Amino acid sequence: MAEASARVGSGTRVQGNIRGKGNLLLEGVVNGAVVLEDDVTVASSARVDGEIKARAVDVAGRVDGRVETGRLEVRDHAVLAAELVATTVSVEEGAVLQGYLRMELDLPSGLEGSNS
Repeated sequence: MAEASARVGSGTRVQGNIRGKGNLLLEGVVNGAVVLEDDVTVASSARVDGEIKARAVDVAGRVDGRVETGRLEVRDHAVLAAELVATTVSVEEGAVLQGYLRMELDLPSGLEGSNS
């Protein structure tokens, strides 16, 4: 993942939606949607209760909701209780996935850029 241009720090709780451009590092808690044209990293300390929609999503923490992305990376110890829609998926041993995964041939609509 690319270097973050914005960060929600550990100990921070966001109640509401996050939308925009740039790469985002989540270390705190978000109760709402995260919709970015670029990349989202969910650190091991982070939790998202809601939707994530971004060009690429890297999850080491917990996501409850829906993830729609071009590239999804699920790290060891990550927990996803979510509906997953992605063009490419990488899941490390030790990750927990609960829900379902639908792999698309093309980048989900509304996302800019490429999935590489």
